Amino acid sequence: MNILVLSPHTDDCELGCGGSLTKWMREGHNIISIVFSLCEKSIPRQFKKDVTKEEFITNARFYSNHYKIFNYPVREFPKYRQEILEDMIKLREYKPDLVLCPSLNDIHQDHKTIAEEARRAFRCSILSYELFYTSLNFNPQHYIILSEEDLEDKTRMCQEYKSQISKGKGYTEKEFIYGWAKTRGGQVDKDYAEAFECVRFVY
Repeated sequence: MNILVLSPHTDDCELGCGGSLTKWMREGHNIISIVFSLCEKSIPRQFKKDVTKEEFITNARFYSNHYKIFNYPVREFPKYRQEILEDMIKLREYKPDLVLCPSLNDIHQDHKTIAEEARRAFRCSILSYELFYTSLNFNPQHYIILSEEDLEDKTRMCQEYKSQISKGKGYTEKEFIYGWAKTRGGQVDKDYAEAFECVRFVY
């Protein structure tokens, strides 16, 4: 299966569905990771300007076969809606069977733009991953069961983002990652899971 994962910012897909991505990678699926902003305006001063690019590439090697980087200005995606859509249409060349993106109910303007334009650009299956801090009205309908190994991989990838950890982002901590996965797993009587909203499922 060809899986296209759309990440508005460099750390979003690891936080939202990193466990599922590493699980699918081990199962032999072809995963293409796309990031739309390196968030250069938000990088703490003690880090070099391209630190998020390095962090993303380090992680992408663990959960994807290919990756591509755009660099739209962070927090300004609505101004570039048409350009983003046109870039997504070009991504059809990967022939995705499944597209992963943020929730249509996400309150962050960049996340919401990617979710809306993904629905316009693709006609295949689309699942929306959960971003704890901005998916305030998330309605889980699809669950991916995770193993301890999947969660260890997800934790390692989230903690690769030293530039974000320096801001005190608690959602990169192991206790938080495991706790959220345990909450979602408990909803389907499993130890751990990641949850998704189903925009469209084609089979």
